[in-house]
Amino acid sequence: MLVACGIARPEPLVQHLRQRHGNVSLLSFPDHYYYTRNDLEKIRLELEHMNGKGPAFIVTTEKDAVRLNLLRDIIANMQLAFTVIPVEVAFLFGEAPAFDRFVIGYTENALLAANEDPMAT
Repeated sequence: MLVACGIARPEPLVQHLRQRHGNVSLLSFPDHYYYTRNDLEKIRLELEHMNGKGPAFIVTTEKDAVRLNLLRDIIANMQLAFTVIPVEVAFLFGEAPAFDRFVIGYTENALLAANEDPMAT
């Protein structure tokens, strides 16, 4: 399995996949990366290199899939198939209420400041 992604910390994703699927290779790109034709060629070559070392398929994140979709015609011509791992946001230790209070408080303060000084926004 080849993980091709542009996220800040791909290690937890790779570790998660290794625990479940064994052989996993990572082709990492910078966070918020916009892929090019050359990047797709790197992915294709890495996938070919992996051939014979277990299932050869490409995994990416939902975030990356959005950017890769911009190159969908090239991806189709290269006959690359991506499997997309969904991204889920979760709060640990019950922090959701504290986060909600922070966002609401910040928004209320910004609205109050904007009403006092229309040039503040």
